[in-house]
Order: sequence, then C-alpha cells, then structure tokens
Amino acid sequence: GKVPKDRPYLALYAEAFARDHPEHVAVDILVGSQNPQPMHASRRQWEAVGGRDPVAESEAFWKLATGGDAVAKFMRGRVKKSEVDLKAFDRLIVQLDGDDFAAREKAMEEITKMGQSAEALIRDTMEKSESVEVKMRLGTALRKLAAAPPNDPEMRRRAIALRLLRVIGTREAERVALELSGK
Repeated sequence: GKVPKDRPYLALYAEAFARDHPEHVAVDILVGSQNPQPMHASRRQWEAVGGRDPVAESEAFWKLATGGDAVAKFMRGRVKKSEVDLKAFDRLIVQLDGDDFAAREKAMEEITKMGQSAEALIRDTMEKSESVEVKMRLGTALRKLAAAPPNDPEMRRRAIALRLLRVIGTREAERVALELSGK
C-alpha cells in the first residue's frame, strides 16, 4: 500500500508492528528516509506523549519516530537518566546464571522490580550474554515489564521514550537509549 506523504509515521508503525508481531502477515510498505522536523514541532509532539488523549499520544509518537537522529538527540535533553544501581544490576545478572535455583528466581524478581528504568540495560545484556538461561530470564522480565506499564507519569514517559528510541533504531538512538539507562 501507499503511505500518505503527510503521514510517513504510518510506515514506521507498520514496520515496527511487523517486527514486534512476526506471526501477522507483514504489509509491504516503503519507508522513506528520516524526516527531520523543527525543534518546536518535536517539543509539541513530546508534550502530547504521556498526556490524557491516547489518540493524540499515538499520533505524536509516530510523528516523532520519523524524526530519526534529531529526535534521538532531543530525547537526550528531555528524559531523566535511569537511577538503576549498575553494580547491583551486574551482581543480579551473575546470580541469574548461577547454580542456585532460588538465587536465580530472587535475582529475576529483583531485576523486574527495577522497572522500566532497567529496560535498556536488560535488552543490552540480553544481546551480549552468551548464557541461554540469562537470555530466557531477561526475556521473561521484559514481558512482565511490558504487561504492567508504570503508574508514575515520569516513568511512563521514560518508558515511552525508550520505546521511541527502539523504533527510531539508528546508532544515535541506541546510544541515547544506553545513556538514559545509565550506561
């Protein structure tokens, strides 16, 4: 299908949906290049994210997603860095791969309690880990986090920002996501 020129974010939405839900038939949509937008437009759209209107929030999200690196850099100045204790996180990752089942269970519970703040760290660790056990448990933790969105508005916006950076998918967006995760 064709994507209306005034709504290039629809193509990104379709691409992201197909990536997140491979069980569905993917629609062949050509995605254009990044669509940089003026800073005031990004600011206005970011204000709609986390608001009370889910339709406006969704449209703003996908418009921001077309902004590429410019929006990734914009997010750097708008979202607080994670307050996850990196040493504690690393210690829990070691426990996830240990021999003690109870310690693995407790470590997974603690990682899940870290909430959305730890999402990018979890994803990064999953990519780098060679342990099947660690990857499986971290995947479960991510599914639990996705199933229970944060109640705190600031944490919710942070979770949305990290999701937005994943959809943008450029190297700059990945760098910003890791910075926001505290790494």
